[in-house]
Amino acid sequence: MKVAILGTGLMGTAMAEAVMKAGHEVIVYNRTATKTAPLVAQGAKAVLTPAEAILEADATIIVLLDGKSVKELLLDDALTLAFKGKKLINASTTMLDEIMDVANHITRHGGVLAEMTINADNTMLRSGEAPFAIGCSDKDEKFWTDLLLSFGKEVSRVGNIGDATKAEAASVFGAVMNMVTLAYSTAIAQKLNVKQEIYEPLVSMLVPGAEYQLANMITHNHENIFAALDSYTAGFNIAIKTAKSVGIPTGVLEEMLKLFTLAESRGFAKKDGSSVIEVLL
Repeated sequence: MKVAILGTGLMGTAMAEAVMKAGHEVIVYNRTATKTAPLVAQGAKAVLTPAEAILEADATIIVLLDGKSVKELLLDDALTLAFKGKKLINASTTMLDEIMDVANHITRHGGVLAEMTINADNTMLRSGEAPFAIGCSDKDEKFWTDLLLSFGKEVSRVGNIGDATKAEAASVFGAVMNMVTLAYSTAIAQKLNVKQEIYEPLVSMLVPGAEYQLANMITHNHENIFAALDSYTAGFNIAIKTAKSVGIPTGVLEEMLKLFTLAESRGFAKKDGSSVIEVLL
C-alpha cells in the first residue's frame, strides 16, 4: 500500500519509519522540505505539496503538532480537488470542534477523514509496539485496522469521527500533569540533596511513566526525546480549552502551562519534555 505521512516531526518520522518497516511505500511531506531528507535516505519518497502526497497515496496519515496546524494544512483551497475518493486519518492532538470542522470539509469534497490516538511514545511507535484507538465509520473500520496493525501492536475502534478525540482528552490531562509531578518530585529531591538511589525508586513507583524521562532529569541531558517539550505546551493548551468547554476550572492548568512556556523561552522547545525541570532548579 502507498501511505502518505503529512508532517515529519518526532512522531511523524517514527510513524514513517514504522510504516516502511512494515513493507509499505511511504510518501512524505513536510512544510520544511529538508526535514524529510533522513526518511528519503531510508527509502521514502518526498513531495513538495500535501496535494501531491494525498493524490498518490492509498491512505494518508496526518501527524502534526495540534489542531491549528491541521486546519491550516487541510483547509487550504489548494487541497480540495485532492480529497475526492481519498481516505485520511488524523494522528494529531486536536479539539473536538477542530477535528469535526476538518472532517466536514473533507467530506464535502468527496473524501473521508478518520482519527487515531497513538498511545505510545516515538520509540514504541518506531518499534511496532504502539497501540492505537481509532474513530471512524463502520465501513472504514477494517481498512484502518488492517493498515495500523501492519505496524502497530493493537487497534481498538472507540466510535465514529470525534469519539477518539473525546477519549484522548482524558489521557492528555494525565500526560501533562504526570510530567509536572515528575519534574517537581525530582527537583525537590535534588534541591534537598537526597541521594539518587533513594529518590529514584520512590519517584519511579509513584509517577506513571517515570521510567521514560526520569533518567533525563537525573542527568540533565534532554537530548533523548520521548515527547518534545512543545508537545506538552500544546497538550496543556488543549487541556485548558477542553476544561473550559465543559465548565471545569482551569487556573491550576494555566499555572502549570507557564512552566512549559518559560522552558520554551529558554530554548528547550524541541528538547525532551523532561527539560521542564530546568526552570525549577
